[in-house]
Amino acid sequence: MSGIWIRSQDKETLIQTECINFETQWDDAKGYSAYNAITGETVSETEYLLGEYATRERALAVLDEIQDRIYDIELKRFMGKDDEIFITPIYIMPAE
Repeated sequence: MSGIWIRSQDKETLIQTECINFETQWDDAKGYSAYNAITGETVSETEYLLGEYATRERALAVLDEIQDRIYDIELKRFMGKDDEIFITPIYIMPAE
């Protein structure tokens, strides 16, 4: 994979990612996860927060959307339809 461009939830970061991660932090005192985040890592291994979501399920649904976008891009590339890739080369993280 040559990476996918992703614009962060706060709209302040636009990076070409090489690795996308789901992270959750559990709050023992409260008995639930404090945040569910998606981070992206660049070729230089710099990590950026791309978005935070209220639930694990929502964060994983967003990760599924990113996966689907990557699949579409790679499928078009495999089928020799590079001219169609420009349609949606950037994924914008949803607010919620």
